[in-house]
This record gives sequence, C-alpha cells and structure tokens, in this order.
Amino acid sequence: MTLLLTVFLLLLSYFLFKSIYTFIWRPLKVQLHFQRQGLCGPPRHLINENAKEARELIARAQTEPLPLSHDVVSRVIPQYCHWSKQNGKTFLYWFGSTLWRTGDGQRGVGELEWCI
Repeated sequence: MTLLLTVFLLLLSYFLFKSIYTFIWRPLKVQLHFQRQGLCGPPRHLINENAKEARELIARAQTEPLPLSHDVVSRVIPQYCHWSKQNGKTFLYWFGSTLWRTGDGQRGVGELEWCI
C-alpha cells in the first residue's frame, strides 16, 4: 500500500511540475525574452491564452454589416486588425501554449520555435 501511494504521489508531482513548467514558467520566460527586444502583444491569459478574445472579436465583427469595399480583413480576421492597432504591425500572440508572431515583413505570420 505504501509503495502504491508513493508511486501515485511521484506521478502526481511529476504531472504537476510538468503542467506548471509548460503553462506558466516557459511561456513567461519566452514572453519576457521578447519584451526585452521590444516585441509585445495582447495580454496572455493562463488557460485559453488569446483564443477567447479572438473568438469575441470574430463574433462581434460578424454581427456588423460588411462595408462596401475590398478591405475585408477587418471582417475575416478582426483580431489581427484590433491587436495591430494596439501593438503595431509586428506583435506576438498566444494560441494555446504556442507563441505566434505577426509582422509586415516577408515571413508574415508564423509560429515561433522555442528559442530559450
């Protein structure tokens, strides 16, 4: 019984450590790394990252009438328009525990590899 309890506590502590490392420590470390370089983005939330805000912006954009122009970016990806007005053309946002960078350069939008 003691061995089973010990194994259970070891597994529980491993998964707890792994979760804290994956969802809190590593993203915070990467975010601070890019903030020192001047890159920032919308505030990161712990559980759903920026997905909830993106869904709200998409829902709000779809309820508004479509403007009579060829500029449909604000309707198709309103989160990009909203966040680029707040943070400039190049900014970072979180999708799950993955960091994405947007920009007006040749690379555009792309997933950042963990560089730290």
